Amino acid sequence: MTPIELDAKRMGILRRILAIEDEASLQQIENLLQKLELPIMRGYSPEALRDAVVRSQEDIRNGHTYTQGQMRAKHPRK
Repeated sequence: MTPIELDAKRMGILRRILAIEDEASLQQIENLLQKLELPIMRGYSPEALRDAVVRSQEDIRNGHTYTQGQMRAKHPRK
């Protein structure tokens, strides 16, 4: 999978998570992420991670997003 495809997959997952309004479901996701111990998350406090999600939500609301075509144009395959 290319880096662009990975980013698109991540954004899709984030959109699905952001649409969840059920606290129990969000807790299950949080528990799963804690079990995975993703390397990029090590060393970050839960507050810092929540802040990153809030910033991402604000970016989406403010239209600071790119289509897959725009990303491909910006980062063409070599």
